[in-house]
Amino acid sequence: MSFGERVVLNIDSFEFSTANIHGIVGLNGSGKTTFFNLIAKHLKPAQGTFLLNGNLINRETIAFLETVNFFYSNITGKEYLEIFPQSNQYFDLPEINKLFQLPLNEII
Repeated sequence: MSFGERVVLNIDSFEFSTANIHGIVGLNGSGKTTFFNLIAKHLKPAQGTFLLNGNLINRETIAFLETVNFFYSNITGKEYLEIFPQSNQYFDLPEINKLFQLPLNEII
C-alpha cells in the first residue's frame, strides 16, 4: 500500500492459523490501521489479495469495528495500565516492556 510515493505497507505473504487469536502490534504509523482498512476494503491495495479459507475476503465475511482510544490527560503509560484490573494472571508488565520497550514513564 502506498500513499503517493511513500510505501506504508509491504507484505509479500502472511498466513494466520485459524485455531488461534492473533494481535497486531506496532508503533504509531507502522501500518496497523492501514492493514485492517485493506482487509475491510476501505482501502484498495495496489496489488495482491486477502483470502479467508482460500476465498477472497468480502465485507459479508468479516466484521470491522473501529474504535477511538480514550486516554486521560497528563497520565503516563504505566499509570494508565495500572487503572485497569489485571485479569490475566500471565500479564507481566516488566517483561512486556523488555519486549516492546514502551515509554511507560512518558505522558501519553
